[in-house]
Amino acid sequence: MISCCLRNFALLILVLFFSGCGKNPHGFVPVTVTALYLNAPVHEAIVVFHSKEHFATGLTNKSGVAVMMTKEPNDGVFPDVYKVTIMKQTLVEEFAPGQRPGDGVPVKSETKYFVPAKYALPETSGLTAEVKKEGKNEFVFALVD
Repeated sequence: MISCCLRNFALLILVLFFSGCGKNPHGFVPVTVTALYLNAPVHEAIVVFHSKEHFATGLTNKSGVAVMMTKEPNDGVFPDVYKVTIMKQTLVEEFAPGQRPGDGVPVKSETKYFVPAKYALPETSGLTAEVKKEGKNEFVFALVD
């Protein structure tokens, strides 16, 4: 009797375990973004999806493609309508003669943008994406000056 109950319990655990395999418990769906600037892929750009309730991020590869994530790498995005930002920038600093980075305040510093700065803010980017529960969620953003 006990071995029968244990066997049935073990069988139930296996069924429950395998029935959940391959499903995303958070409801995220796969999303990719391709970022192009002047028709060329943008490498190492930060892509962010913004909505009132959700956000997701990604980093573009050499082909300009980012696989979006919400909580863990490549886990996907919650279906919603998003404003999208894409940014690639660096801080350029000038130092006084004889001064090295870390030896005080630079004489001059400015942000160098590799894509226009307007794409870095949700209010000015003009980019949107509707992530749907079903179907492919592949977005291509062709950025211009």
